[in-house]
Amino acid sequence: MNELEIKKVPFMGTELMAVRDNDGQIWAGVRWICDGIGLSEGQTKNERLKIQKDKVLSRSGRNFVLNESGYGSREVLCLKLDFVPLWLAKINITPTMERETPELAERLEQYQLHAKDVLAAAFLPTIYGAESKPAFRQRALTPDDYLRAASIVANCANGRLPYVLGFLEQGGFEIPKVEAAAPEKPELAQVIAQAIEDFGFTAIQLGQLLGVTRVQVYRYKNGQMPRGDRAERMIQTIREVIDQPEN
Repeated sequence: MNELEIKKVPFMGTELMAVRDNDGQIWAGVRWICDGIGLSEGQTKNERLKIQKDKVLSRSGRNFVLNESGYGSREVLCLKLDFVPLWLAKINITPTMERETPELAERLEQYQLHAKDVLAAAFLPTIYGAESKPAFRQRALTPDDYLRAASIVANCANGRLPYVLGFLEQGGFEIPKVEAAAPEKPELAQVIAQAIEDFGFTAIQLGQLLGVTRVQVYRYKNGQMPRGDRAERMIQTIREVIDQPEN
């Protein structure tokens, strides 16, 4: 093997990235896994720092210089494939996460259970059984099949949609790539997210600042709006704090 073997691997409606080096070692791209789970940019940065500081994980990480479309050559952090489950197991699925961001909690659980095997199968299909299954002839899909699939998708809960689309794709359906613009969150939600992700505030600190509970801060961050003109006052209060010059 004279050069890196790089693969993009479909998983749960997103793409993971893995590299096989000249020694045959497989490495998983950390950023792609974080994006697939649904972590924010701030949370992704935090996970990279945790890997670099962890006594075990730090010895299994490596930076590769890869060419990415639209970005050119850039250095990306990758983790030895065998250590991916250990890393993901260290991201706790807390009761708060299950209550406030159930979709993220569910995706994290699926990644903890299956991400390593999916990436390994892309490079080692025989060992992981992909080529050992008996061959079968799949019948051609008909318009009625697509109508039934469309009905299933239309009646699917948002949290289950990535799984349903993944199963349909495995069944031979061509899933159209639709890039829908995410609805813009209220200004209060954006300001709270900025305070947490860019300035390091905790929900408890913001709750004390605004006179509300930590749970209510997360509700506002997820788009819930307070009554009356409280939102404007909260926005002004937070901005006054984060806009203060550092001493």
